[in-house]
Amino acid sequence: MSVNLTRAKGPNGQIVKVEDLSESQHGLACQCICFGCGEPLMARWGPKKPTKHFAHQGSDERICKSALETEIHIRAKELIEHELKLLLPLNFKIEDGIKYRPINLDSVRLENMVHGRVPDLIVTSGGDEYLIEIAVTHFCDYEKISFYKQQKLSCIEIDMSSVRNDADVESRIRTVLFEEPGGLNYWISINPLSAFGIEMMDNLRTEVSDLRRELSKLKSKVQEYGKQERMLYKDISKLQSDKGKEAIELHQLKLLGSTTSKLYQLEAMVLDKQQELTSLEEMISSARSNNHELIGMLDRVEGERASLYARQQMFESERTKFNDYVSSKENEFAAREQVIHEKFDLLNSVETALAKYGINLEQVRAVASLLQQRAKLETDLQQSIVKNQDRLNKAIQQEYTRHKLLQKRTTQLNNEIAEQEKVLDFCVNEINKRRRDMAALKPQGE
Repeated sequence: MSVNLTRAKGPNGQIVKVEDLSESQHGLACQCICFGCGEPLMARWGPKKPTKHFAHQGSDERICKSALETEIHIRAKELIEHELKLLLPLNFKIEDGIKYRPINLDSVRLENMVHGRVPDLIVTSGGDEYLIEIAVTHFCDYEKISFYKQQKLSCIEIDMSSVRNDADVESRIRTVLFEEPGGLNYWISINPLSAFGIEMMDNLRTEVSDLRRELSKLKSKVQEYGKQERMLYKDISKLQSDKGKEAIELHQLKLLGSTTSKLYQLEAMVLDKQQELTSLEEMISSARSNNHELIGMLDRVEGERASLYARQQMFESERTKFNDYVSSKENEFAAREQVIHEKFDLLNSVETALAKYGINLEQVRAVASLLQQRAKLETDLQQSIVKNQDRLNKAIQQEYTRHKLLQKRTTQLNNEIAEQEKVLDFCVNEINKRRRDMAALKPQGE
């Protein structure tokens, strides 16, 4: 395949453009991998390969199918974001030949969430928001289309499947997006109150009016062909009657032996009448064929008219629902405004009542501010009291515990002192006893 990859996944998962790489990132130094298979890619350029591109290692021609699809997807989004323009369809049905109108975009957001869904692009133009889905192989399914329609979101799908078969990817993408989509950009849902929704509604009304005029003309033609067919039937009946009379006359002449010249004249007249009859029958057959074609066309027009009328009814229903929603919101805002006015009236009556006592609103506000400060101080004081009470209770508990420990220690010391006193008394008694014994053992002279 002659298409070159120019986008790859960088080391941090970001999209890397090959034209942004420097000389030091040549080859595998770019640290990029393939969007499709996840294998390493080489950045290639040089004398033999002047066009910068990515290639799988060992092959310059092998391009993963999904990588090419991702390449087309990314480059289409980049072009819309860079050019800030797009072609939007002016009608729904592809088979009718879609007409387009270019618009300039005010902003482009890539893959942002909207109502729980993530479209490829969200663009804005003239205050309206449009969702863009770019499809290469995976198109919007029934569930997604139903969701967009239920949410009244304007969304178009851009079919890029044909770009895969074109060697000049950039040029083909530009053609589909900005020049000649050829039916590849189409609406999957639209907000009937957006600028394009209103314009398409007007176009539908115009188409319905044109179809009604065309239907009226076709009915007139059918009636005219009916008249012609009835006249032809009359002529045929007359010719068949004349033919019968002439055949009878001819038979009578033959029986009577009329002259040969008279017979030839009558035979010639019969042949002329037969040719005239054949011509008339061909005209009737042609008229019937045209009549059938007109009836078929009339049926198709009636079908188109019914379809357009159904679409018109759908748009009118959506418009009615939206108007009801707007009316409910306006009533809600009016109710809120009424409440505000009542509060203002109450404030004015309070101000009037206070003025009788020489009090103005500034003084009331000052008193209210002081009361708020007082309430705040009382709250802070209460919190401080509670906090200090907790601290005091904790300190008392600690002192009580310490007192219990001191009492226990005092009892232990008293017990130890009593034991020591007993030992001391014992020692004193022993000493006194020994002294007495020693005094008794001394000689009398001494």
